[in-house]
Amino acid sequence: MEVIRDIMIVRGVPAVVTLNTKTFMMSGEFIGLSGRISFEADKLSELRKEAGKALELFLFRCRQLEHHPLVYYGGASMRYVIEDAYALFEEIAEKRGETLEVLMSRQQPFAFWRGVSEFEQLRRHQREVDRQYFSQFQDDVI
Repeated sequence: MEVIRDIMIVRGVPAVVTLNTKTFMMSGEFIGLSGRISFEADKLSELRKEAGKALELFLFRCRQLEHHPLVYYGGASMRYVIEDAYALFEEIAEKRGETLEVLMSRQQPFAFWRGVSEFEQLRRHQREVDRQYFSQFQDDVI
């Protein structure tokens, strides 16, 4: 099975998301939580929604059971696993010359960062020329 893995942040909680390249099904699992919270979707537009629902249900159950939702480790100097994840994100941001906030705000799963192709530039230029041309006739329309 060929898969692509990425990270998605939902309400501040990171999740590892996987895209199966043969079936195009997407699944994910939150990291740093005290329970195994997974979700899946067949459309990218639905993935974040399903993750949000799964996380909300988990947090609701934690409140009901008075259970802490985050995993921690270390004896006297307790740390949360999620703190380690964010430390890694911060390193990635620094290497890119960004702040952690900028990195998190631009984060989208399976979005390949690339430049605008020549074809896309040509299409943008054509749209702009069309817009300018037709805007001169707008006042003539009743």
